Amino acid sequence: MIICAAIKDTRTGAVFGGIRHGNIYSAMHDAGITPPKGAAIEGFLDEKNNFYNRYEAYNIAMTNGQLSATTRQHKRDTGEKELFSEDLY
Repeated sequence: MIICAAIKDTRTGAVFGGIRHGNIYSAMHDAGITPPKGAAIEGFLDEKNNFYNRYEAYNIAMTNGQLSATTRQHKRDTGEKELFSEDLY
């Protein structure tokens, strides 16, 4: 089950989690951490702290029934296969 948004720094392997990706970037900035431009993968964490990119997380969220009927229909109508934070809330 997907529990929160995350950003992975591919240079170091560090993963930062938070409610939304924008919040994570803000928290990194406030902590003096330079967001890894060009080396960041936006994704999500599951309950075991495993990182998944937007496509993988979308499949997990769909499988676990985490998306509303409206969101599922929108994704089907548009062919979108990525998960965004707002899809979960």
